[in-house]
Amino acid sequence: MEKLLSEDTIKRLILSLKSRKAWRLMDPIEVAMNLKILCEHMPQEEVASKLGISNKGTIWVFLRLLDLPEKVREYVRTGKIGKDTAYRISLLNDKREREILADAVLKYNLNSSEVRGIAQSLKKWDPYLPVEECIRLTLRARPGVEEEHIIITKIQNDTLKALEKKSVEHGVLIEVLLRRSISEALPLENIASLRLFGTTVVMSLGKKDFQLFKNKAEETKVKLEDLVETLIKKADNK
Repeated sequence: MEKLLSEDTIKRLILSLKSRKAWRLMDPIEVAMNLKILCEHMPQEEVASKLGISNKGTIWVFLRLLDLPEKVREYVRTGKIGKDTAYRISLLNDKREREILADAVLKYNLNSSEVRGIAQSLKKWDPYLPVEECIRLTLRARPGVEEEHIIITKIQNDTLKALEKKSVEHGVLIEVLLRRSISEALPLENIASLRLFGTTVVMSLGKKDFQLFKNKAEETKVKLEDLVETLIKKADNK
């Protein structure tokens, strides 16, 4: 290991890995760059053992930081974004989306838990859901004056095609047709937000309207996540 890094660098690296944040002599990106040098010549398990790190997963987290765009790495170097949050951002596949999420962390003061929800829950559930929409949903879900529920569900491809055909025939947006179908469960004016991304439907509802939506699912005897599909088909049969 001494052949790869100087004795002083190794000491600073160990101190930065095993000490409190205030005592660290390297920023996370510098730590990651030095770990990369070691891991290019030694197995990660051996590097972890020699540095006194109990879990090689620590190394993996740091190495992921090097996959971030330079703009985001600079946020990490200067301490604007912490290591854990930066790691969550690195889990997004798209460079542009990583930058957008990093900027949102600074603009909206997103915490690590919120970033994890975006990168590992919303995006994992539907990779095609734009990160901008994931951020918007996360912000709307923050505690406020009124409790709000976000419903994310899918419709079948055949259903989407039928909606697209109907949209062309009647000269109306697909979202308008969706709202009309859902109006059997909720008054149109109560559907505050409804967006369609491919076959994914995203709605935000107030507490009372969410309960109405749940009641309709129970009345129809379908799962909550299948209610939108059911209402669309029912509207088509009228």
